[in-house]
Amino acid sequence: MSEHETLVRERAGQVHLVAGKRKTDGKLVFPMPSGAAAALHDAVELPGKGILWSYTVQRFLPKKPYAGAEAPADFKPYAVGYVEFPGLVIAEGRIVTDDMAALEIGMPMRVVTENFLWT
Repeated sequence: MSEHETLVRERAGQVHLVAGKRKTDGKLVFPMPSGAAAALHDAVELPGKGILWSYTVQRFLPKKPYAGAEAPADFKPYAVGYVEFPGLVIAEGRIVTDDMAALEIGMPMRVVTENFLWT
């Protein structure tokens, strides 16, 4: 499994996060553990859709070790949130939206990928 496939998998145009299901008791964790802990888990694809559980808007350029390519003058606020995959797990991620005022707890969310440039 490639490093990319340990976080997300794409099938039929739908993106799925990859969680780990602990072999001893079936507890799900996200992300799928790596290293020696990976052997204690089976990879499980989460549904491609979930529900917004909580969120916040990052309105200023984060301090190091922030790895974004933005300079302070070019920084644009972005949303970060927790998405619940009901009955499974809650996962944190960046929310892709042009209208942060439209975000509401409980609204449906879809898993997508976005290119990221390391500085």
